[in-house]
Amino acid sequence: MGVATMAVAVAGVLVSGGITRAPAAHSAQAFRRNPFAEIGASTRRLLRDRPMWLAVLGTSYFWFVGVVMRLNLGYLAPRR
Repeated sequence: MGVATMAVAVAGVLVSGGITRAPAAHSAQAFRRNPFAEIGASTRRLLRDRPMWLAVLGTSYFWFVGVVMRLNLGYLAPRR
């Protein structure tokens, strides 16, 4: 199993060399030092974009259900 895992890892590294480089997006934009202002601006931008907002909502719901299931299944495990 370890050899198979290493083979997949090496294949992934070799294949990743073929990924074309892309320029950085908004590289001229100034860096904001206030993280709360950046979170607020990003949240406002997200709320204006309905498909992206629904995607974030769906992902959050998926993780919420996963955490609840994990917590509940932990109690069902046999005790040692």
